[in-house]
This record gives sequence, structure tokens and C-alpha cells, in this order.
Amino acid sequence: MLHLFSRRLARNYTSSSLSATTTSATVEPLLAKAGATLTGDRFGGVTITFESQSQNIPWNKAFASILHAWAKEKKYRGVWLQLNPATNPMAGTVMQASVESGFTLHTVHGDCIVLKKWLPKEAENVLPDAPHHQFGVAGMVVNGRNEVLVIQERRGVTSTMKGFWKLPGGLVDPGENLTAAVAREVMEETGVNAQFHSIASFRETHSGPYGSTDLYAICAMTLVDDAYTTLPSPKPVSPHPDEIKACEWIPMSEFLTSPYYKRGLYGALLKTAAPTAIAAAKAAAAEGNGKPQAAQAAACGMREIKMKGRGGTAESMFYAGQAKL
Repeated sequence: MLHLFSRRLARNYTSSSLSATTTSATVEPLLAKAGATLTGDRFGGVTITFESQSQNIPWNKAFASILHAWAKEKKYRGVWLQLNPATNPMAGTVMQASVESGFTLHTVHGDCIVLKKWLPKEAENVLPDAPHHQFGVAGMVVNGRNEVLVIQERRGVTSTMKGFWKLPGGLVDPGENLTAAVAREVMEETGVNAQFHSIASFRETHSGPYGSTDLYAICAMTLVDDAYTTLPSPKPVSPHPDEIKACEWIPMSEFLTSPYYKRGLYGALLKTAAPTAIAAAKAAAAEGNGKPQAAQAAACGMREIKMKGRGGTAESMFYAGQAKL
């Protein structure tokens, strides 16, 4: 098969130009025999997938032939190439040949490497870039004494800042709901069981890692296990002391008047979020006491409701005020 493929490609490819007789009908079956699967999409594109490949072939000639044919016939506009080095020992060779044929790296997801190429020279390249956002969340948990749950990091930029307290939080994992992520982060860093109430404030910057857009939401949280009383809350103990140097309940007023938050964006985020977090705590306390006025206080911030999306899967809608269902 290897020699047959090479000979057939050689008839359609020279060092100077491709033969005018090269067509997708003649080249696509050869790609299929070499282990490639071609899948068209509704956007006028095609994905070339290599799950496995037992032999090496002249992929530079293969890509030159098929791309020439597709461009000449206007059969496809965008070409996606998916390679898995874990299952395809020749993935590196195929990738090198694709780059020499004009493919560019799109993304790496798990073991899968994805490259892309736009074919029509007369049209603007509309192939999407790789996912380019990351989402961070922080939990603002307030108890019945108007104290807020805060941490000091053992490592990182803030670890050497004297008297610096921050909200527990971190990045949302792939496939994780932000409401679950903020509850997880609070538990991992402080050992406190808290649940999402609402998004209280939100920050966006385009100076994230590797040129990404970085989103950061401060979420009002309510306690799950602890009662909302004026008694002191149990001292939080971090399950990860190697990462968290200290965690405490401190008065909200003390937290917000820290010199570190006196001015600037993060101080504004915290001061804006605080009334919503306080209202959430009051609502939780009122609900625990069976008082109906909790509903009004609970409306602060952007709440979450689960609904089915177009694909039939459960998705999250965040809303302010009353949801129009």
C-alpha cells in the first residue's frame, strides 16, 4: 500500500507543479487507505482524522495533492486536521508535513492535536481561533456576625504581602459549572461547606495568560452546615496547609478597609460585591427562621437557574431581578 500510494501521488505531483488532472475523487480514496477519515461539516469544511497509522507515506505530497484538488474544485473552504500521538506513532511526521503545507496549530486538547488551514485565497479566513478565555471565581462567604471568610496564601504573588487577606477561589476546570467550581474552591482552601447564591461582581481583562481573556467573578455564598447566629463561627482549617498559610473569619469592615483595597479595581470589586453577600447571608438566616422576607433579599446579584438548551442538555441561565420563564 505504501509503494502504491507513493507511485499514484508521484503521477499527480512534480517538483514544480501539480497535475491539472489531480482530483479529490482520485486522492481521497488513497487518504482513506492510509488511515485517514474525512468528515464534512455544515460550514463547508472537512476534518481529517488519524486515529491510527501503521505505515509512513509521503505526507507532504499527499497534503499538496488533496489541498490543490479541494481548492481547485472549491469543494471545501476550511480543513481541520486531528492527530493523536498516543494512538498514531507517525503523528509527528504527519504534523510536520501539514505545517509545510500551510497548516497552523489550532489547539491541543488532551492527547489530540488540532491544526487548521483556510483554502480559498479570494475569501477572508473565517476559521475560529482556539478557545481563548479562562474563568476564575472567588467565594464571598458571610456569617451571622457580618464576618467574611478569607485566606492568606503560602505561595504565589501575595504570599509575601504582610497582612494581605483575600477571598478563597481559583479557576473553573474544563467542563465544570462555575457554581460548582466556587463551592469546590472554598471547600478546598478553607474546609467550609458553602453554596453558590449569586454573582455579585465581575471583572474582564484581555491580559490573561498566553494572551487570553481572563474573567473573574466574585460570588456571594451561603453556609450549608453552620447556623446563622451571632455566636462565633468555628475557626476554619484549610485541608491544604501546604498552599494556604491561614484562613479566618474577619469583620467585613476590616476586610474592605485594608490598605490593599483602598483604591483600584480589586477594591472596587470587593466593595461592590459585599452588599450582595451580606444580603445573601441575611436571607439565609431569615429562611432558617422561617421568615418570608428572605425572598426579597435573596434577589440580589445574578442568580442561576438550570434550563434545557437547544441541544436538550441542562444549561445555566444567570439573571438579575426576576426570571421570565
